[in-house]
Amino acid sequence: MNKESATLIDVRRAEDFAKGSIPQAKHLPLETLQASPENAGKKDKPIILMCQSGVDATKAAHILRKAGFTKIFSLQGGLTGWQAAGLPVIKK
Repeated sequence: MNKESATLIDVRRAEDFAKGSIPQAKHLPLETLQASPENAGKKDKPIILMCQSGVDATKAAHILRKAGFTKIFSLQGGLTGWQAAGLPVIKK
């Protein structure tokens, strides 16, 4: 991930994102991503999608793959799994 400068995209709603997210996560709600998948970035660059538990990130991955993005990954367990592992969360 770090070698290819992956973009981390949080697809949760704005109010959930404001309560806390992974440092350096870009906020792009699922609804916005559905309407304009090109906002995710370059189609050949790695993108890691995250939500609260992984369900919406999986939906977002499907949207981006259908739009031609080739390096799409979902953060397993979402923010819940991240926090359970004791990893940092910041409030935006």
